[in-house]
Amino acid sequence: MALTSNTDGVLAVDRTDDTVRTTPRSRAAAWGFACALYVVFDGFSHGMFDKQITSLVSLTLLATLGALGSALLGGRADRLLPRVRPRATTILLLAFIGYIAISAGFGPGVFDLGFVKGLMLFAAIVALVDDHRQVATLFLVAGYAGVIQAALGIGQFIAQDGVPLGGLTGLLPNHIQYAIYLLLSAIALAPFVHHAKGARRIAVLLAEALIALALILSLARGVLVVAILAALAWLLLTLRSTRARIYAVSALGAGALAVLAASRRLSTLVEIPAALGDPARLDALLSGRLVLLLSAWNMWLAHPVFGVGYGHFPVVWAQYAPDGMGVPGFLRLQLATHSTYLQIAAEMGIVGLGVYVAFLGSAIRDVWQVRTYSMRAGDTFTALLASAVLTSLIAIAAHGLLDNTGWHDRVFYILLGCAVAMRAWTACATTEADVR
Repeated sequence: MALTSNTDGVLAVDRTDDTVRTTPRSRAAAWGFACALYVVFDGFSHGMFDKQITSLVSLTLLATLGALGSALLGGRADRLLPRVRPRATTILLLAFIGYIAISAGFGPGVFDLGFVKGLMLFAAIVALVDDHRQVATLFLVAGYAGVIQAALGIGQFIAQDGVPLGGLTGLLPNHIQYAIYLLLSAIALAPFVHHAKGARRIAVLLAEALIALALILSLARGVLVVAILAALAWLLLTLRSTRARIYAVSALGAGALAVLAASRRLSTLVEIPAALGDPARLDALLSGRLVLLLSAWNMWLAHPVFGVGYGHFPVVWAQYAPDGMGVPGFLRLQLATHSTYLQIAAEMGIVGLGVYVAFLGSAIRDVWQVRTYSMRAGDTFTALLASAVLTSLIAIAAHGLLDNTGWHDRVFYILLGCAVAMRAWTACATTEADVR
């Protein structure tokens, strides 16, 4: 795909020579992309379709190695750090994972090899994805995973004659993980609601409705707030008419209020602002997380530059707990902060947090530029796919405020890979247009 100027001077999409301008897809690259699809499907299913072979080797690890190896055998090594932009997101991501390894090596923590797997998957997607068709395929696979998860949740609802006390979890460990993966799958399907026609659109809408129902019944309050923010972002990104935006946002607000009113657990969200001056009440509303958040804050204040070392927070957090908060039994538990940003700041200081925010912001900038160029070129579907990646990254960034979302999750690296791959071939197209 190339961008050219029409008689009015407006950029337009030139598809006459797509086969010439995209990197030829060898048989090795095709097999690699098939391996990547499996890893993406399992990632959006939170590891439900993986198989552990040894303590270090799993089926998804082998598939990730196969995808990256096939990409390199297919002659795509130059796509990992292309001569044309973008490079920033990739370099910052490498720096972040390298810094985690150093922090774990010099501190008391143990480096998590999941970061290496995430980096390899990121690299495979950057190397293998040529155009919007591959991104669309990845998103459809992510959507199918969400439909399966939603169906499992509805099955749980039927088997237990109602919503469990803590909310639906499907077959996942807890309702928060269940809900965030459902949300990301719903966002992945969103472009097809706009792009599909007839019976296909109805099928996508039914899938979205099933996922939305399971998401609400998960009773994950934080994810529900993030889902509302993500829906708002999606509407503002995709609706061009001011009137349509007003109607859609009004309907979203009314629906959110109805859901909050229907559930006592979810209705506690409105009590949080009034409880800000009452630590005990706020801690109860946050399900006991306040002491962890304050401990992480105190830990960062005590070690502001490099933190206490990756992986050390669960061991020492009780030493930084405010006086009078947390019962003795709770203080002996090894727990996480329930905040991505405070976890990184406490363990790796302002250096680690700065690099994390930098590459997350760089990826958001990459995909925003893809959306801008695609809309200017009249390539609506690519703009929708870019909007979905952007909305997903916003959702992960927002949910990271009160949970450890993003930096350990495979789906995060999938989205980062899509952002960089889309920006890379958009940059190539715009460079060609400049040459013309």
